[in-house]
Amino acid sequence: SPTGSPTATPGTPTASPVTGAPTASPTASPTGAPDVLGSISGYVVEDTNNDDVGDDPIEGVVIMLMDGSGTTVATTLTDDSGFYEFTDLTLGSYTVEEINDDDIPLDVSDAVSPNDNMIPVTLTDEAPDAIGRNFTDEATRTVSGTVEKDTDGDGNGDEAIPGVLITVVFQNGTEVTTVTDSDGAFLFDGLPPGEYSIESTNSPLAPVSVRDSPDFDNTNANGPDLIEVNTGLGDSLDLVFVDREATAAPTSGPTASPTGSPTATPGTPTASPVTGAP
Repeated sequence: SPTGSPTATPGTPTASPVTGAPTASPTASPTGAPDVLGSISGYVVEDTNNDDVGDDPIEGVVIMLMDGSGTTVATTLTDDSGFYEFTDLTLGSYTVEEINDDDIPLDVSDAVSPNDNMIPVTLTDEAPDAIGRNFTDEATRTVSGTVEKDTDGDGNGDEAIPGVLITVVFQNGTEVTTVTDSDGAFLFDGLPPGEYSIESTNSPLAPVSVRDSPDFDNTNANGPDLIEVNTGLGDSLDLVFVDREATAAPTSGPTASPTGSPTATPGTPTASPVTGAP
């Protein structure tokens, strides 16, 4: 016999299946292109022959980098080839400043600026790397020598003359002066390279100019108390001015008049000598 009534037909489900809500759309924006970074580099060189062109590298020069507000953002030193470089810089405006070396303090030129120790630089997407931002500097010059007295008339200096006024006259008319020391020596330091005149103002101790060096043959049309120098290639040392005492002027001739006409020649005696009686 059947075990029982057949199983009832399943009814309609009373609830829909539960499913998770779809994942929301991503909210993060796509990652952008990396920022472009720039660099600034150049050389510091010395003009050794006064032609306004760099000849030798200068090592150890301080180079400062300032941003658009004038704030210093980096500092570096030139290497043994005179090279400097700033890297990983955000794009924008900068100024590169050179702090001159104590031994080579004169600014000759820089790459692009009328201010010879500051270079403005702008880094852009199109030109993020600024190269060849170079500085050219020059050393000062020294001029030295002595003023000497010729005491024996041979044309050579024998004794030092202290207190002599020595003047450097530049081509633009500017002058600087000094006086000789107790050894008759004079020294001018820190002069710019170029051509100028060295003048000696004679001392009362030896007011007559004899000659100067290197013009010892006195062919210099400027005379023996002026030396023309050119320090474009370096210092001008060991100059010599030779002076002497004034020679006493000879007298014009005897000033005393003759005492008179000479005494007449004695005549013949007119009488015999008187003798006593024997």
